[in-house]
Amino acid sequence: SVGSQYWHILLAQGICLGLGTCCISIPSMAVVPLYFKKRRAFAMALACTGSGFGSTSYPLMFNALRARLGFGWAVRIMGFVCLGFNLFALIAIRPRAKPGPRRTWQNGGLSWRSFIDTAAFKERTYLIYCVGVFFNNLAFFGPSYFLQSYALSHGMSGHHLAAYLLSIANSSSIPGRIIPSYLADKVGVLDTFIFVSAMSGAIVFYWTSVVNVAGNVSFAVLWGFWSGGVVALMNVVLTTITADLSRLGTRLGMVSILKGVASLVGPPISGAILSTTGSYLGVQLFSGFGMILTAEVVVGFL
Repeated sequence: SVGSQYWHILLAQGICLGLGTCCISIPSMAVVPLYFKKRRAFAMALACTGSGFGSTSYPLMFNALRARLGFGWAVRIMGFVCLGFNLFALIAIRPRAKPGPRRTWQNGGLSWRSFIDTAAFKERTYLIYCVGVFFNNLAFFGPSYFLQSYALSHGMSGHHLAAYLLSIANSSSIPGRIIPSYLADKVGVLDTFIFVSAMSGAIVFYWTSVVNVAGNVSFAVLWGFWSGGVVALMNVVLTTITADLSRLGTRLGMVSILKGVASLVGPPISGAILSTTGSYLGVQLFSGFGMILTAEVVVGFL
């Protein structure tokens, strides 16, 4: 909120916020499946809806507060809201099993093996899962990054609704996280994940034909719904291939490294395609085929 130079923003937004959200998201998602067995996918989907609500409300909150109070106080108020929710999480979230004796580096209880599950590298299903997750995150953020700019140049120039397309997509992801996950408990997690990944790719291919307001809004709703299902089910898939759920947090952390790398390089690749070709078609095909490839890789589980 007080940053005035580029490195201030890079340190606060790029490094501290990135490290902080990782430390929050991975443990919180690793705790949920320990409490559920029959309706695990639905329970984890409900836990994921928080990010859907946040990604919908924070942009609206920021725009409204910035107009009234300025950038600094808009960011501070969002920080206070985040702090309040995190304090609640610290109080409420508890692992089901009682923790063992505290281990430290000094007594030899912690080592690199505490952070890496080497047995996972010998499991074919886990390796397939990692490859699928990599391709998913490589392609996943293209539509979200370019949703508004594409709309402004394809039928929504000067239209006030263009500023809310990302919020529309994020709000649509809330039922997209819940409904497919509810069905996954009945028809199978892997089958459902493959279907929603394929549908996400198909929706991106539909994006190539959008040229007016109705088409852009429809794409935002459809993309939000099906991509929300991908986000919610991705971690559930890992629970189905992890026999010892006490290692789930470690495995989530390991695959998150791949997710981070793919998410880091994916948008710049899309931007390079756009700047080189001068057309959004390459960006759309890159994202669409990436999502389809995710579905095809995960078929290897079956």
